[in-house]
Amino acid sequence: MERNTAETFVVDSTDAGQRLDRVVGRHFALARARAVELCERGLVRINGRRAAKGEVVSVGDEVAVTAIDVVATDFAPKPNPAVDIRVLYVDDAMIAVDKAAGIATFPLRSEEVGTLANGLVAQFPELAAISPRREAGIAHRLDRGTSGVVVVGRTAAAYAALRARFARHEVDKEYVALVLGRIAEAVSVTGALRKRGRAHVVRVEEDGLHAETRYSPIEAFGATMTLIRVETRTGRRHQVRAHLASVGHPLAGDATFQSEHKQAVDPTGLARPFLHASRVVVLHPVTGARIDLCASLPDDLEAVLQGLRALR
Repeated sequence: MERNTAETFVVDSTDAGQRLDRVVGRHFALARARAVELCERGLVRINGRRAAKGEVVSVGDEVAVTAIDVVATDFAPKPNPAVDIRVLYVDDAMIAVDKAAGIATFPLRSEEVGTLANGLVAQFPELAAISPRREAGIAHRLDRGTSGVVVVGRTAAAYAALRARFARHEVDKEYVALVLGRIAEAVSVTGALRKRGRAHVVRVEEDGLHAETRYSPIEAFGATMTLIRVETRTGRRHQVRAHLASVGHPLAGDATFQSEHKQAVDPTGLARPFLHASRVVVLHPVTGARIDLCASLPDDLEAVLQGLRALR
């Protein structure tokens, strides 16, 4: 039986600067043709007004989609208590967890059960009702291979408030990374990222999405590798990995971006990028209090560092 449904979401920095049809398609996991159809039928609005499929969205735009079957792709993740969830912080409005490497943040298909969202709804069933349901209140994303702090809204209002803070770049995010090569001083990288397949740095900023990354050395391992602290001012997909590779310092274990540096020699043997979201500082969605969330380096990455230190 057909029923009319409506869904609303706020554009964050991940989607800003992209065409409306692409954003709608990604958000609801729709085929491109379906997203175009919704726009052409006048079923997609930006900030309350009808919008064309090629319109470029901005951070903070409210996108409303009304369609018969659009929410069929917005499923509630199946609870899976087997997904390990390490809770860092919890109250009535928000949760923070330490995501393990090797799992996606949320599912793209209803049959997926091994994501962070699946584990969250097993422990916090109320998250399955927060729209978009498949995201289970998760306010931002980490790559599958990246571990560390993830912030979750426990109510619809808290989720919306947290998403807005991330979209407006009001959240401090720090990572710990191990890169190839020697880094001796703090550096700031500004370079546009274009999304065509995987993200990569392009020279002309107008041809991509603006992104800013700062990094500074923590510990050097000769001239071959450096442990660094990374801060991001924007939250683009693959931002840290792409920016570091663009300046000749791809992450250890990152086969995707190391492939652009034929001379790169990675002695770690890591099966995933050495990238850990070690700290997130965010204002509480209800009280406005400053919440400082930290996750220690996981065992696999700590073992790599111990091995490098032993070689000195």
